[in-house]
Amino acid sequence: MSLERKYSIYRKIAVFVAINMLVQIFAPTAVFALTGGPASPEFSSFEPVATTNMVSEFSGDLTYNLPVINIPGVNGGGYAMSLSYHSGTTLEEEASWVGYGWSLNPGAINRGKKGFPDD
Repeated sequence: MSLERKYSIYRKIAVFVAINMLVQIFAPTAVFALTGGPASPEFSSFEPVATTNMVSEFSGDLTYNLPVINIPGVNGGGYAMSLSYHSGTTLEEEASWVGYGWSLNPGAINRGKKGFPDD
């Protein structure tokens, strides 16, 4: 192999690597993290407090809500914290800290601003 041809190949490789490095510096490609792992068992089966249908007509699964405490609110209102049970659990699901098939529903705080965008 001649010396000129050898340096020509090296020059092409060097230009290719330099272009790739510059593209990655100025326009990096998206890298996605592996976030498809197991979900938290406490929040996977949230059940509203006001659920009235205890047995699913489609699958026959039992859903039971047990009120634990009523947290007082403004003007006599409030929020009832409850434990809920779902009988349609599978063997792949993990037990939460309150028991297998049970979940504690502590509720959520939502913020709403009037007249301003919520950011």
